[in-house]
Amino acid sequence: MAQRRIFQWFFTVIIFTSGIALSIYTYQGVRKSDEAKMLAELQQETYEQSVRASLLFTRAPQILNSFAALFIVSDFVSQQEFKKFSSYLIKNEHEISAIMWTPYVVAGERKKYEATLMNEMGYDHGFIDIQYPDRHQIESPLRSFYFPIMYVEPREQGANLLGIDLNGRPLNHSLRMAAMNSGLVFTTPVFSELTDPHGSSMIAIYHPVHIPHPKSSKNSGKFLGFLVMLMTPEVLM
Repeated sequence: MAQRRIFQWFFTVIIFTSGIALSIYTYQGVRKSDEAKMLAELQQETYEQSVRASLLFTRAPQILNSFAALFIVSDFVSQQEFKKFSSYLIKNEHEISAIMWTPYVVAGERKKYEATLMNEMGYDHGFIDIQYPDRHQIESPLRSFYFPIMYVEPREQGANLLGIDLNGRPLNHSLRMAAMNSGLVFTTPVFSELTDPHGSSMIAIYHPVHIPHPKSSKNSGKFLGFLVMLMTPEVLM
């Protein structure tokens, strides 16, 4: 009898131990399967993001070059023409937040451009600066030249940016001056939205627009201004 109980007890221990071992093995298998699935999803997401970023930075120069050609071949580009052109080029480009036109305005032309902002665009102000850190808006002081934001598309993305003089913004000033003189495109570091301290972070691509020099392809011709493409920094991640 005692020997039988020993066998029953021994058999129970074996079943219990086997059950624990099987549970551990099953748990490890499920965990490995979940980890493999998570890793595969992460790899797929990373791949898709890199493809989007690669495609965007392939398309971005093409889009900016197309806009630049519009300004180079036209005596004047109206806000409606800019809007229509934008609807063709960036309508389905979800990584692009907005595209802006900031003409090069010398001191003697300021009143003309401010009149355009107030009379044709319906704004109650001319050129403005943003004071930091509270982002208070003030009238731009007299300068030898200005880079006012005249057009923004999509309009709802940046209507509050119209009239801001980027030449009054210290951030990236040296880069803008270098691009203005060299004709080279540059991309900014991440910055916060111009008028809202709680707004989205952005990166910007500055594309200087020059009329080609009539006698030399090596020298930039007349400088017209900057096309600025705004994007959220997630496109780089």
